[in-house]
Amino acid sequence: LLQSSGITAWHDYRSLSAIRYLRYSLASINSHLNAFLDELLVKLRTACDIHLQRGLSIQGRATVINTILFEVFMNID
Repeated sequence: LLQSSGITAWHDYRSLSAIRYLRYSLASINSHLNAFLDELLVKLRTACDIHLQRGLSIQGRATVINTILFEVFMNID
């Protein structure tokens, strides 16, 4: 019945990650929220590590970090 309607996966509290709706995570339990935040932290660390390798001044680093934070939080998916 579900597959005939185009539904190929079931999502509930036992799922490992939060369901996504319009590119936004909808956490229904704490483990979904924690998984989402862990994934977000990995993205932030990766972006920061890439830019730390460039010998930037303090102002340059602040600009890059602000840009990274804005980009990550505006494009959360």
